[in-house]
Amino acid sequence: MFVSVLPLRAIAFQILFLLVAIAIEAWVLQRRLRLPPNQSRVSPKQAVQYASSVNLLTIVVGWFLFLSLQALLTPELKYQLLNFVFFDQWSPNTAFWVVLSGFITFFTSFLIKLGGLVQLQQMLLTPQELEARRELDKNKHRLGVRPTKGLRTISNQANVLLLANALSYTAISAILLLRFLVRSFLPAVL
Repeated sequence: MFVSVLPLRAIAFQILFLLVAIAIEAWVLQRRLRLPPNQSRVSPKQAVQYASSVNLLTIVVGWFLFLSLQALLTPELKYQLLNFVFFDQWSPNTAFWVVLSGFITFFTSFLIKLGGLVQLQQMLLTPQELEARRELDKNKHRLGVRPTKGLRTISNQANVLLLANALSYTAISAILLLRFLVRSFLPAVL
Protein backbone atom coordinates (compact mmCIF):
# COMPACT_ATOMS: atom_id res chain seq x y z
CA MET A 1 0.00 0.00 0.00
CA PHE A 2 1.36 3.42 -0.96
CA VAL A 3 1.37 6.26 1.52
CA SER A 4 1.10 9.84 0.31
CA VAL A 5 4.03 11.86 1.58
CA LEU A 6 4.67 15.54 1.03
CA PRO A 7 8.42 16.08 1.49
CA LEU A 8 8.28 19.66 2.79
CA ARG A 9 11.95 19.72 3.75
CA ALA A 10 13.01 18.70 0.22
CA ILE A 11 10.69 21.31 -1.30
CA ALA A 12 11.99 24.03 1.03
CA PHE A 13 15.61 23.23 0.23
CA GLN A 14 14.85 23.08 -3.51
CA ILE A 15 13.39 26.59 -3.29
CA LEU A 16 16.37 27.81 -1.24
CA PHE A 17 18.84 26.33 -3.72
CA LEU A 18 16.91 27.82 -6.63
CA LEU A 19 17.01 31.30 -5.10
CA VAL A 20 20.72 31.01 -4.29
CA ALA A 21 21.52 29.78 -7.81
CA ILE A 22 19.46 32.53 -9.46
CA ALA A 23 21.09 35.25 -7.36
CA ILE A 24 24.66 34.07 -7.96
CA GLU A 25 24.21 33.22 -11.62
CA ALA A 26 22.40 36.50 -12.34
CA TRP A 27 25.32 38.39 -10.80
CA VAL A 28 27.84 36.49 -12.95
CA LEU A 29 25.74 36.85 -16.11
CA GLN A 30 25.31 40.58 -15.55
CA ARG A 31 29.04 41.12 -15.10
CA ARG A 32 30.45 38.75 -17.72
CA LEU A 33 27.90 37.86 -20.40
CA ARG A 34 27.98 39.80 -23.64
CA LEU A 35 25.20 39.35 -26.14
CA PRO A 36 25.39 39.55 -29.91
CA PRO A 37 25.16 41.45 -32.22
CA ASN A 38 26.83 44.45 -30.57
CA GLN A 39 28.40 42.51 -27.69
CA SER A 40 26.66 44.66 -25.08
CA ARG A 41 26.45 43.66 -21.47
CA VAL A 42 23.28 42.25 -20.04
CA SER A 43 21.20 44.52 -17.81
CA PRO A 44 20.57 43.35 -14.23
CA LYS A 45 16.92 42.70 -15.08
CA GLN A 46 17.86 40.61 -18.12
CA ALA A 47 20.44 38.71 -16.08
CA VAL A 48 17.83 37.75 -13.47
CA GLN A 49 15.41 36.75 -16.23
CA TYR A 50 18.02 34.61 -17.99
CA ALA A 51 19.18 33.01 -14.73
CA SER A 52 15.61 32.32 -13.63
CA SER A 53 14.63 30.82 -16.96
CA VAL A 54 17.59 28.47 -17.31
CA ASN A 55 17.46 27.41 -13.66
CA LEU A 56 13.74 26.65 -13.80
CA LEU A 57 14.32 24.68 -17.00
CA THR A 58 17.13 22.77 -15.30
CA ILE A 59 14.97 21.95 -12.27
CA VAL A 60 12.06 20.72 -14.37
CA VAL A 61 14.31 18.55 -16.55
CA GLY A 62 16.25 17.36 -13.49
CA TRP A 63 13.17 16.24 -11.59
CA PHE A 64 11.75 14.63 -14.71
CA LEU A 65 15.00 12.67 -15.20
CA PHE A 66 15.18 11.78 -11.51
CA LEU A 67 11.63 10.44 -11.40
CA SER A 68 12.11 8.60 -14.70
CA LEU A 69 15.46 7.01 -13.85
CA GLN A 70 14.59 5.99 -10.30
CA ALA A 71 12.05 3.58 -11.75
CA LEU A 72 14.95 1.68 -13.36
CA LEU A 73 16.85 1.12 -10.10
CA THR A 74 16.84 -2.02 -8.02
CA PRO A 75 14.43 -1.93 -5.07
CA GLU A 76 17.32 -1.58 -2.60
CA LEU A 77 18.91 1.35 -4.46
CA LYS A 78 15.50 2.95 -5.01
CA TYR A 79 14.78 2.72 -1.29
CA GLN A 80 18.13 4.29 -0.38
CA LEU A 81 17.78 7.03 -3.00
CA LEU A 82 14.26 8.01 -1.99
CA ASN A 83 15.21 7.95 1.69
CA PHE A 84 18.14 10.24 0.94
CA VAL A 85 16.29 12.73 -1.27
CA PHE A 86 12.98 12.94 0.56
CA PHE A 87 13.78 12.04 4.16
CA ASP A 88 17.46 12.96 4.50
CA GLN A 89 18.34 9.47 5.71
CA TRP A 90 21.33 7.79 4.20
CA SER A 91 23.82 5.09 4.88
CA PRO A 92 27.60 5.23 4.44
CA ASN A 93 27.52 2.97 1.38
CA THR A 94 25.42 5.53 -0.50
CA ALA A 95 28.09 8.24 -0.17
CA PHE A 96 29.81 7.13 -3.38
CA TRP A 97 26.55 7.36 -5.32
CA VAL A 98 25.81 10.79 -3.86
CA VAL A 99 29.20 12.15 -4.93
CA LEU A 100 28.96 10.56 -8.37
CA SER A 101 25.46 11.91 -8.92
CA GLY A 102 26.68 15.34 -7.79
CA PHE A 103 29.28 15.42 -10.57
CA ILE A 104 26.83 14.11 -13.14
CA THR A 105 24.24 16.66 -12.03
CA PHE A 106 26.73 19.51 -12.31
CA PHE A 107 27.69 18.79 -15.90
CA THR A 108 24.17 17.84 -16.97
CA SER A 109 22.75 21.06 -15.54
CA PHE A 110 25.50 23.03 -17.28
CA LEU A 111 24.59 21.51 -20.64
CA ILE A 112 20.87 22.11 -20.06
CA LYS A 113 21.53 25.72 -19.07
CA LEU A 114 23.73 26.32 -22.11
CA GLY A 115 21.15 24.88 -24.47
CA GLY A 116 18.39 26.79 -22.70
CA LEU A 117 20.26 30.09 -22.95
CA VAL A 118 20.95 29.65 -26.66
CA GLN A 119 17.31 28.75 -27.33
CA LEU A 120 16.08 31.62 -25.16
CA GLN A 121 18.19 34.10 -27.10
CA GLN A 122 16.86 32.68 -30.38
CA MET A 123 13.27 33.05 -29.17
CA LEU A 124 13.83 36.65 -28.06
CA LEU A 125 15.09 37.82 -31.46
CA THR A 126 12.77 40.10 -33.36
CA PRO A 127 11.81 39.00 -36.88
CA GLN A 128 14.10 41.68 -38.33
CA GLU A 129 17.07 40.52 -36.23
CA LEU A 130 16.38 36.92 -37.14
CA GLU A 131 16.23 37.73 -40.85
CA ALA A 132 19.40 39.86 -40.63
CA ARG A 133 21.21 36.99 -38.87
CA ARG A 134 20.08 34.49 -41.52
CA GLU A 135 21.15 36.83 -44.32
CA LEU A 136 24.55 37.38 -42.70
CA ASP A 137 25.05 33.62 -42.30
CA LYS A 138 23.97 33.03 -45.90
CA ASN A 139 26.42 35.66 -47.19
CA LYS A 140 29.26 34.23 -45.13
CA HIS A 141 28.48 30.75 -46.37
CA ARG A 142 28.34 31.96 -49.98
CA LEU A 143 31.70 33.71 -49.66
CA GLY A 144 33.29 30.68 -48.01
CA VAL A 145 33.90 32.45 -44.71
CA ARG A 146 33.78 30.20 -41.70
CA PRO A 147 31.36 31.45 -39.02
CA THR A 148 33.92 31.74 -36.21
CA LYS A 149 32.31 34.74 -34.54
CA GLY A 150 29.18 32.73 -33.72
CA LEU A 151 31.32 29.98 -32.27
CA ARG A 152 33.23 32.53 -30.20
CA THR A 153 29.95 33.90 -28.86
CA ILE A 154 28.77 30.45 -27.84
CA SER A 155 32.20 29.73 -26.35
CA ASN A 156 31.99 32.96 -24.33
CA GLN A 157 28.50 32.04 -23.18
CA ALA A 158 29.66 28.55 -22.25
CA ASN A 159 32.57 29.93 -20.20
CA VAL A 160 30.32 32.41 -18.42
CA LEU A 161 27.68 29.76 -17.72
CA LEU A 162 30.31 27.30 -16.51
CA LEU A 163 31.63 29.91 -14.08
CA ALA A 164 28.11 30.81 -12.93
CA ASN A 165 27.17 27.15 -12.52
CA ALA A 166 30.38 26.41 -10.60
CA LEU A 167 29.85 29.33 -8.23
CA SER A 168 26.22 28.43 -7.57
CA TYR A 169 27.09 24.77 -6.99
CA THR A 170 29.87 25.84 -4.62
CA ALA A 171 27.45 27.99 -2.63
CA ILE A 172 24.88 25.19 -2.52
CA SER A 173 27.57 22.72 -1.42
CA ALA A 174 28.61 25.14 1.34
CA ILE A 175 24.98 25.36 2.51
CA LEU A 176 24.70 21.57 2.53
CA LEU A 177 27.98 21.25 4.44
CA LEU A 178 26.84 23.84 6.97
CA ARG A 179 23.54 22.01 7.35
CA PHE A 180 25.38 18.71 7.88
CA LEU A 181 27.66 20.26 10.51
CA VAL A 182 24.77 21.87 12.35
CA ARG A 183 22.82 18.61 12.34
CA SER A 184 25.87 16.69 13.55
CA PHE A 185 26.60 18.99 16.47
CA LEU A 186 23.06 20.02 17.37
CA PRO A 187 20.97 16.84 16.86
CA ALA A 188 18.56 17.64 19.68
CA VAL A 189 17.53 20.97 18.17
CA LEU A 190 16.75 19.55 14.71
